[in-house]
Amino acid sequence: MHPGSTPCWTTRRPTRRPATAHSNGRDASIGRGTSTHSSTASSRSPARTSRWPPRPRPLEIAWSGEIGEPLAQPFDYEAKRWGSAMLRPRPWFMNGLKLRYLLADLGPVRGKVLDLGCGAGSVAKAVKRERPDLDVAACDVSRSALAIAEASPEGVAFRAAEAEKLPYADGEFDVVWIFDVLEHVEKPELVLREVARVLRPGGRFHIVLPLEGQPWTLYRFIGCGTRWTAKVRHGGHIQVFSAERFSGLAAFCGLPVTATRWSYHFVLQVLDILYFTWLDWRGPVSGSVEDMAAAREGIVGSLMRAVSMTVATLAWGEATLLAHLPGGCGHFTCTRAQSSEAAQATRSLSPRSNGIRGSQPSSFLALETSLT
Repeated sequence: MHPGSTPCWTTRRPTRRPATAHSNGRDASIGRGTSTHSSTASSRSPARTSRWPPRPRPLEIAWSGEIGEPLAQPFDYEAKRWGSAMLRPRPWFMNGLKLRYLLADLGPVRGKVLDLGCGAGSVAKAVKRERPDLDVAACDVSRSALAIAEASPEGVAFRAAEAEKLPYADGEFDVVWIFDVLEHVEKPELVLREVARVLRPGGRFHIVLPLEGQPWTLYRFIGCGTRWTAKVRHGGHIQVFSAERFSGLAAFCGLPVTATRWSYHFVLQVLDILYFTWLDWRGPVSGSVEDMAAAREGIVGSLMRAVSMTVATLAWGEATLLAHLPGGCGHFTCTRAQSSEAAQATRSLSPRSNGIRGSQPSSFLALETSLT
């Protein structure tokens, strides 16, 4: 592997072998924290002391020719509450910069827009407050999150839906956006295909995406998703993206990237890694940091909000200073291609171009058929 090359992750499951006189049986009890030794093996080396709690075993990752399989099972959206905290495009809001970039993309747009994977609706409601002229729709797979959103809809039309099967008509929206969703889904190409379907030709797609496979980031350095798997377990990040991988996948689905902004350069990468490492020690929590800080009362709540605002302001300033330097989070602007352009793009994609290596998966072949 050459320095700076972009990984394409798939999961290789360990092959289970029966324990024999020449194998210690660990392959048959992976993840239990103990191992069974035969008399022959134990005579050669001392028995290992079991650990409790067992140390999480990193998934075995193989370099593959396909964009391929997720690192783990699909994320359970009912396990946490996302997007219930107040949001404004201001430096002291944790997702304020993400909202600012989205509003910049919405600048000249008039018509109907969709927040895909809205959670409890903070982004959709913020857009409606900043742009009351827009017809804002939002959908999510979590009914409990939607119940929170619909308790105070603020002019947003919320709806339960799966990202791979959107209940909207072809070409219904002028803009679709996704915040921090694609890394959680098992088949991101199906989600992007649905985005292309519900967008009008020439419509705009804005996506915020963690880039934990991006070269020259701390995430890539520590092996996020491979050697270090805390975000797989506690954040449900079953996909590892780089800008190259996403750009290739988006182009294949008829959504070529036309502009890229960056964030998570250093401060938030460090804090993000420390936070998820802490979760390994503490255990899972019920929501995002900003949601928990907003809900907490008393001195502890005030302290959490002060820390959150400080971190958000530092991250905003860092991203502004390093705007043209790739970071650990990408803010991509894509344009829905015309049908003929999409077909030409899929035919022109060579197996090793735009981050798609090797032979194309069968799902990609189905995509090409649908686009043509």
